[in-house]
Amino acid sequence: MDRIKRNPGGWGLVLGGAVGLVSIFFVWLVVTNTAADVSSRLRGVGTITGQTIGFSGLLAMIAGLGVIASTGSGRIWWGLLGLLGAGIVLLAGLVAIFSPETLAQNFATNELVATMKLNGAYTSASEAIKSGFDSGALSARLGIGAIIGLVGGLLGILGAIYGFRKKRPEAD
Repeated sequence: MDRIKRNPGGWGLVLGGAVGLVSIFFVWLVVTNTAADVSSRLRGVGTITGQTIGFSGLLAMIAGLGVIASTGSGRIWWGLLGLLGAGIVLLAGLVAIFSPETLAQNFATNELVATMKLNGAYTSASEAIKSGFDSGALSARLGIGAIIGLVGGLLGILGAIYGFRKKRPEAD
């Protein structure tokens, strides 16, 4: 029980992973077709890319529990695994903030890969999506889910880094 109280880095990793996981239920991007004046709100939970972000948050949560429960060098391995999971969530949030069009293209392309069976059709459809964003016919804006995911990823990264430190011995 004392081990659980003494490792705040593991708790930060668990909390960061949980926030990253919850972020997929919010809108990550708003994609607008300017020609037809139609907007679509992309929640992470409904897409392959968003589900990957959510599973990365879950991985960070599990790794945080591993950091809390482990002793010795085990916490380093759990911390590295949590760093990977939280890093994916953080990276997705950063891409959404600085280049929402890139993340929107990634969301759409991954959906195409998951649903299309013809490789040639995938290439032409992916190029059509890219050219739509390049020409200005499609635009993407940031949603609140990306900001929540960024905060969760950052909290998880900080928790993982703090979990690497050597534990102080208990005072008797």
